[in-house]
Amino acid sequence: MILKEEKMWRQGDALRKDSGRIHRRNHYLKPEEVIHHVNGDKQNNHIENLYLCKNNSHHRGIHAKMEQFLFGLIREGTVTFDPDTEEFHLEYC
Repeated sequence: MILKEEKMWRQGDALRKDSGRIHRRNHYLKPEEVIHHVNGDKQNNHIENLYLCKNNSHHRGIHAKMEQFLFGLIREGTVTFDPDTEEFHLEYC
């Protein structure tokens, strides 16, 4: 059985396991490893958009950091939330 992640790496993407940054070809994910798509687009498998997480807990931690970053931008007024459209907006200076 070929896992979705294994198929992705077979298509030529690569990674380095020490820092999670990408560099080595033909790495097959261990069952506990998770790929994080930096820009949120799971269809974008360019090397610079992929980050190797050690496990699901590590991956959830990355998402928690993104959420905290967004909250900071909201607190400083850089990002606003429109309750009518339920969308976030970047406020330009």
